Amino acid sequence: MPTGALTNIFTGYMEKPATVYFRRARNEDRRSNAPAELKDAIGGLLKHYRIEGKYNETHILNSWERVMGMAVSRRTTRIFVSDRTLYVELSSAPLKHQLNLSRTLIRERLNAEAKSDSIDEVVFL
Repeated sequence: MPTGALTNIFTGYMEKPATVYFRRARNEDRRSNAPAELKDAIGGLLKHYRIEGKYNETHILNSWERVMGMAVSRRTTRIFVSDRTLYVELSSAPLKHQLNLSRTLIRERLNAEAKSDSIDEVVFL
């Protein structure tokens, strides 16, 4: 039996193996010979793999203590993002009420930290 060909057991005819072709986008996958900054290379990588949004959400979660301060951070028991909404669980009811009054300012600060509009709403639990 020749290599690279298949024999159909019902008809006995030789069949060629299926060839799969991948079409590349014209300018998206082309490499550039010019040197690129590491910041631009990582940004392009995140866009290519479509994980830029998740990266920004993780960056916001990690910068919560720096943006809000140590007093708020100590009273935060849980923080997570779901559907572009930041959920923050606090252990202090007066602090929850105070932060609830300044939700828009907190959202703006966190989005400024991430340099993108990753968070649409902040909910305190």
